[in-house]
Amino acid sequence: MSKNQKVLSNSNLYKAILCLETLTPDSNYEFLSNCKEMKAYRRPSKKNPNYYEYLALGTFPLDPKIMFDLNFDLDYRNSWDSYSKSLKFIKKIDEFTDLVYWRMCYPFPFTDRDYLYLRYCLTITAQELLDSIEKEDNQIESKTNDENNNKLSSENLQKLITILKSNPSKIYHVSSSRPSEDHSPSEDPSDKKAIRVQEFHSICITSSSSSSSPPPSENNNQCQLFSYMFDNPSGKIPSSFINWITKTAMPKALDQTKKAGDKYQSWKDKNKK
Repeated sequence: MSKNQKVLSNSNLYKAILCLETLTPDSNYEFLSNCKEMKAYRRPSKKNPNYYEYLALGTFPLDPKIMFDLNFDLDYRNSWDSYSKSLKFIKKIDEFTDLVYWRMCYPFPFTDRDYLYLRYCLTITAQELLDSIEKEDNQIESKTNDENNNKLSSENLQKLITILKSNPSKIYHVSSSRPSEDHSPSEDPSDKKAIRVQEFHSICITSSSSSSSPPPSENNNQCQLFSYMFDNPSGKIPSSFINWITKTAMPKALDQTKKAGDKYQSWKDKNKK
């Protein structure tokens, strides 16, 4: 179902949806900590084993659409995210993909990092995912090594299909980001005082936490949340320090996100959004 395979492959999408629905990470993740109804995990990165991939998984006390909008609305995120010095929309690549610039604040004495990345956003139903899986099963495709490595086992694929069939109208809000590799110099507002991050990947998926999706008029005050992140910040920072910062930053980020979600409607009303 993913329409931008460079940012989010179907294999990664299906694995993330299964993880979200079962609230169970892959077996190669190790448990880190609890943060209320969320759990944090990590695993060494295959691309760079000096760094970890992190996963936050569980139930979060915000409406799933609001949770998605908190990441999508750059103006609002600039107002509440303490890690963000600057978030800028550069241009729209296609219906689902934007080019975005982000400068991230690093603690003294370290240099800030910045990113120029493709942000892919999609809202899909369980039925659309089922259609996508069926289409792939009926086609012979050449897969990259990455896709083959991330492909669901037959057992897990059937488990996902069973879950999706149980509620075909269920909605998933998906966003994913990867570095931009094809842009003109004029589209890059790079800051000479920041170090450009070239290797990272994020996936965030939210959905209703109930077994059946509530009516649109019903206020659903919690969601299932899958949040994956890998980041190699480069530069002269010990990987052990980066891993420690990432681990300790997660509870703070979740707390900030909840407070921002509670204030989002008031901010939109005030700014006539």
